[in-house]
Amino acid sequence: MDGSPLAGANIIFQPQEGGASFALTDDNGNYKLLYNANTVGAIPGAHAVKISKEKNPEEPGQNLVPPRYNDQSTLTAEVKAGDANQIPFELTTKK
Repeated sequence: MDGSPLAGANIIFQPQEGGASFALTDDNGNYKLLYNANTVGAIPGAHAVKISKEKNPEEPGQNLVPPRYNDQSTLTAEVKAGDANQIPFELTTKK
């Protein structure tokens, strides 16, 4: 975010049909989506994307990521079947 990796952020990829995939970013802002406990990845196709990070996970409600990337997100991603998809997101706190 703002040019630096966002560690510990929650990412959700929600396809138009089917179950969502989830990830938690590492210290470098990288992530690997999980469809479920046994399946890595996401359903191929278009996804709505939400990214959030609580200021204090013990006290939910103070999101460090602006609403335009989570509750009011317009982020999207296209997951291609058979590809090693790498989909980065450039987040800014400024409008």
